[in-house]
Amino acid sequence: METSANQAELLNVLVVGNNPIELSKTFESLSQIKHHTVITEIAFDLASIIERLARFKPHYILIDDNLGKLELKLAVTTLLGHRKTKHIPITLLKIRTIMKR
Repeated sequence: METSANQAELLNVLVVGNNPIELSKTFESLSQIKHHTVITEIAFDLASIIERLARFKPHYILIDDNLGKLELKLAVTTLLGHRKTKHIPITLLKIRTIMKR
């Protein structure tokens, strides 16, 4: 897709995680991508991933590793095995929360 000075390229990103507060930095970073308009959807588990994919066609999928080992493995296996999503890049995020004392 070509972009002009007046038209930003659209990027659809599905963000998967069970804690929207921890994902806030991810959303902040996505909003700062230059020359692209980033459209995000959030899913919290495998059921909501499937629900989002029924109406949202992501270019990228970002998954928080805090999802849980079994849920994470099931989500990635399902996404990689489905004909509509096996071509979509998946990135596993390691989100580090710094707590103040």
